[in-house]
Amino acid sequence: MSAAANGNIPLAKALIEAGANVNARDNDGGTALMYAAGHAHPRMVRLLLDNGANARVVATGGWTALQASLMSGDPQSIESDEPLIRAGALQGEHYLLWAVGDSGTSAGHMNVLMRHGVDPNERAIDGSTALIDSAYEGDTPAVIALIEHGAKINILYNEGRTALGRAVDQGNDDVVQYLLRHGADSTMKIKGQSLLQIAAAKRDWDYQNGAIYAYPHYDTIIAILKKPQ
Repeated sequence: MSAAANGNIPLAKALIEAGANVNARDNDGGTALMYAAGHAHPRMVRLLLDNGANARVVATGGWTALQASLMSGDPQSIESDEPLIRAGALQGEHYLLWAVGDSGTSAGHMNVLMRHGVDPNERAIDGSTALIDSAYEGDTPAVIALIEHGAKINILYNEGRTALGRAVDQGNDDVVQYLLRHGADSTMKIKGQSLLQIAAAKRDWDYQNGAIYAYPHYDTIIAILKKPQ
């Protein structure tokens, strides 16, 4: 496991040649392939797969090697997705949602997943989508990737929120601007409040509470929303 986690190719080759079981599992059900994927070692991932590693194994906590790759946060991890998917790692749902959260890698992972047929509109248990969550995170590259692959912009989630509503709520002005240019509905209301009212309230709260780096983003959003759509 340690050779895989550290990306030590010579040691891994020596162990494999000596008869090591590439699908051995630790106390948590983890495998060398999961460690290699989670630590962003794509060469190790390919070596293990070429020597019989099972990409479908699920660890005790429900993790798979592909999910470990998606959550890695290291840009090199994107190179592991393709070989893992070719080895049958795509099983179940919510892979796009696993990729949300790291603006440096999310779009890259998502592009690979959607090229292999993952539905850009798949929903989490709470009804959210990768687009809604990426808008909340302010991850513009991920938002662009999802929309380019057919993500529906105006899908409703929790209390009538959409991707645009989440972006406004978090002050993600770049995402707001992109969504509006691509057909987001700016007339929606959340608990009876318009998006303009929400942005103004957020701006005022941040100003009053000294969040000097946040409220200018709401000023930008207010200006965007006031323009004719």
